[in-house]
Amino acid sequence: MTSMLYQHSSLITVDGANVAMDADAVADLPTQGQYIDLAVLGYANFLSGSYTQLSSDVDDITTVVTVNSAKVKNATFALLEAIPSSSSASMTAYGTSVVGTRNKLIIQNRTVVLSGGGLDVTLPEQDYFANIQTWQGNANNVLQGTKVKHGQGIGAVLVQAAGAALFKSFGKHAAISSDKDISKNGDGLAVSIKTAIDEAAGTSYTGSKMFKRYLDSGRLFDDAADIGSTITYNFANTNIDFVVQLSGNVTDPDAGDTINAAFINRVLGNKTAGATKVAANGAYKMNILVRMQQRNDM
Repeated sequence: MTSMLYQHSSLITVDGANVAMDADAVADLPTQGQYIDLAVLGYANFLSGSYTQLSSDVDDITTVVTVNSAKVKNATFALLEAIPSSSSASMTAYGTSVVGTRNKLIIQNRTVVLSGGGLDVTLPEQDYFANIQTWQGNANNVLQGTKVKHGQGIGAVLVQAAGAALFKSFGKHAAISSDKDISKNGDGLAVSIKTAIDEAAGTSYTGSKMFKRYLDSGRLFDDAADIGSTITYNFANTNIDFVVQLSGNVTDPDAGDTINAAFINRVLGNKTAGATKVAANGAYKMNILVRMQQRNDM
């Protein structure tokens, strides 16, 4: 089967109003794609659709594409130790250092995910992002034996990303008192991804980005499409890439410390020296390459 990659070309904004943090997703890839601080791969059965060939002209079609935002929100995410070769993104030195702390992730070196349907899905050996609220210090809450329980969620990635932005390391979520609020940003991000990718029934060839990618991938050639018939897209193992920019401000909820350069340098280190992504005024940005992979077996 030929590979298929779709990169979304427009900016997606997710407002983290309750936590002074925003998550922005873009792709195709934007300038920020050259400065990736974290790369992850999400597995879920989230993408579906079909097209109808109206005549012998390959361009004469209508199409519909649907993203299940709940499946995106509850996907299982693995750490990518390097940028995929099919991507035009580039990892920063900061990101490489963060990858070097992967032994601080809760779920390490696993090859099997227990799908939502109870089936084993064998994947390359990877480290996974655990839902901290589900984990609660007990590995059995996120694992079944050696298998990763599916559905840890995209919020789990955002929590670790925020910690890594501050401390240049995974496993620092205990220092973030707003981790639950940060995780909830995954809800809005999943909905925004759906809004960006969905194509309404009856979308034409001209208006469809997905059909053009499908045609370019060579998968249309493999379909037995008859004129007037509706064909289900073969989206198996299709990858959709986004660059998510996590941004916000470090605050002290107890107002016990003034957030200034002295505080940042003492607690987190110096941004100029590469110790943290947090500037002297408490603001930070963290660029994340999020690759979603359609898995028909999950």
